[in-house]
Parts: sequence; C-alpha cells; structure tokens
Amino acid sequence: MGQLEKAIAVLQRLIELDPHHVHGLVALGVAFVRAEQYSRGEDLLRRALRLEPRNLWALRNLGGCLPKLGKSAEALAVLELAIEVGPNDMHTVIGLAQALEEVGRTAEADDLYLRIIRAGGPEQLVLLAKDRRTIITQQTMRNRAPLRMDVASYLRGALDKFQGLSTEEVRAIGIEIAMLGQSGLDINNPNPQYTLRSLPGHFSGIHLCAIMYAAFKHFAPHQDVGIDFSKECDGDAGVASRSTDRPPRPTPGPSTTRPRPHLLPPRPPGGTAVLASIAINVDASKVEARTRTAGLIRPEGLVCAYLGR
Repeated sequence: MGQLEKAIAVLQRLIELDPHHVHGLVALGVAFVRAEQYSRGEDLLRRALRLEPRNLWALRNLGGCLPKLGKSAEALAVLELAIEVGPNDMHTVIGLAQALEEVGRTAEADDLYLRIIRAGGPEQLVLLAKDRRTIITQQTMRNRAPLRMDVASYLRGALDKFQGLSTEEVRAIGIEIAMLGQSGLDINNPNPQYTLRSLPGHFSGIHLCAIMYAAFKHFAPHQDVGIDFSKECDGDAGVASRSTDRPPRPTPGPSTTRPRPHLLPPRPPGGTAVLASIAINVDASKVEARTRTAGLIRPEGLVCAYLGR
C-alpha cells in the first residue's frame, strides 16, 4: 500500500470515530483529490465547510478541486472567499489567479501573478507565476488587433540600430530582453519603464518585445520567441526590406574600433535557444509539473499537516 492509500485509511478511521473533525475531513478530501477522486474530495471538503465555513485549507483546496469537475465558476467564488480569509496566503492567490484564467479574466489573473512575483516567494509559486504570465503574454500578442503601427515603428527603429552592431551585440540585446521577460513585461503600459545594459534608452514593454523580435530574426531567424510580429513586418515594406536585404557591416580597422557595449556572459553552445525558451517558450510539461508541485494542496504530509499541527 502506498503512502497516499495509507493516509486515506488512517483518515477514514478518524472520520468514523469523529465525523465532525474538520481538519480530518479536509485532509481526507485533499487525499482523495490527490488520488484524482475529485467527486469524493469535493464532498468531504464541502462537509468541512458546513462545519467551519471560513476554513482556509478547505476553501483553497475545494477551489483547486472544482475545476477538475468542470466547475470553474464555482471555484472562482470559493477562492474569492478564501482570499478574504487569507489575503496574504500566496497559495490562495495563485489558485485565484488560475481560476480567473479559467473563466477568461486574464488581465486580473496577470495582476495576481505579478503580485506573487513581487512577493518573492515561495520560489515554486514565483516560477509558476512567471510561466503563466509568459503564456498570457503570448496569448495576448496572438489575439491582438490585425496590425499595430507602433510595433512597425519599433521594428524599423530596432533594425536601424542593428545596422551598426555586430551579430554578438545584437544577440546580447535579444537575450537580455528574453531574460528580463522572465519576470514579465507589461505590454499594456505605453510608458517607457524598462532599461537595458546592452542598449541605451528607456523602453515600454511592447517596445522591448519588438526589439527582441527583430534581434532574434537577425541572429536566429528560425527560433520561435513566442510573439509574432510578422504582420507588422509584412505590412511595412521598409521593415521587410531591412530584415532581408541588410548590407554586411564593414569590419573596422584596429585604429577605428569603437568601444563595445556591456555584453552578457559568453553564450554556451546552444545557449541562444535555451535562454530564449526560458523566458518566452514555456515548456508545457514544466508548467504542468510546477502546477502540481505548487498548487493549492499544502506540501506537508496529509496526516502531519492536518492532525499533528
């Protein structure tokens, strides 16, 4: 018998002896959720809430269980109450963010993910929040209006800057933006709020995305960076021509070599695609693993968590 089955057996015996043991009901409900017996888990968590309506552990785990049963709207209501009970509980915050995503309220979900990142922990929740923000950004960019003239302008400006840079310098710019994107770039705020080490100036989130897109098209044209500005490139002859017909940069002589901007550390073999994928192309299996590990269920052992503390 595995540890989960043993925990279920112990908790079932507890409930036989004391049917009104709230923590025992919550723990048994969580055990059934972990065993993917979601209906039994829902029933036990609701029983606990009938006895103690503002029990945070019951609320947040019920909020995590209900979407598995196709009850996302109910989950949202449960987790909104859980936030009232535990406003600073980051597991509850991320559960509410996921529930908001489920019902299509991605802007509100993104705000909560950003709150988790700024809180700085727990680490596993921060990683999951960064992953979810990346995915939301991808979806937002792909579902946007047919053509953005500001993006076309940013692309032209980026390509103009790249005319005087080496491939390594362009790579440094693209990778620095990709790494910055791990914490999420606010593409809806037009104000220039970001700076780079590898490129002077102040930039908005959408401006940085355009620069990164142009940079990767320059040094890794087949790399999918998770955003698609091909419409802006195809819709603007100047952008398209510069991206395909850029003349080679002349090699400066020893006496005319200009100072190089600060670059990121040397790239390991294959590092370009790896670094870009960290920030932009989130591996779905990693997201799923983080979701399981950093989800709503308390990480300690079931019996210890609910009966021994």
